Amino acid sequence: MSADTDETIRASLDTVLDVFCDRHPRGFIALTELSRPDFWFRDPLVEIHGFKSYKAFLRESSAHRVETRWTVLGAAVSQLSGYVRWHYAATYKDGASLAFDGMTEFGFDGDGRLAFQIDFWDAAEVLAVIEPKLRDQLAVTKKTVHL
Repeated sequence: MSADTDETIRASLDTVLDVFCDRHPRGFIALTELSRPDFWFRDPLVEIHGFKSYKAFLRESSAHRVETRWTVLGAAVSQLSGYVRWHYAATYKDGASLAFDGMTEFGFDGDGRLAFQIDFWDAAEVLAVIEPKLRDQLAVTKKTVHL
């Protein structure tokens, strides 16, 4: 990888992080311009193909939140990807809150355009917060597994 490509990927990753951390003055307009139309997204619960569908997903999910905060814990660039450790915290309109840590791989093409995003986080942990009944079930499962 050339030094120019490395700097392009770093600059693209910085733009993505600025958008998600609400530091970019143009917000999702900048992300739209940076992303490929065939962009895809995956996390433990969802897989989305196409940047327009991804934007619709983000709009729909944010409609239920009052406040969202992404805190970057660390970031690195390797070849055509950026890797980010983060902490997510949100407060919802019904008063519920959710917080968890995760990691994301942002994949870029050679021109620095965002090609994909894969989020890694513990779905069981998140679902236990979302659905309190699962919390007890997971505790029993963890106890059984650790015997």
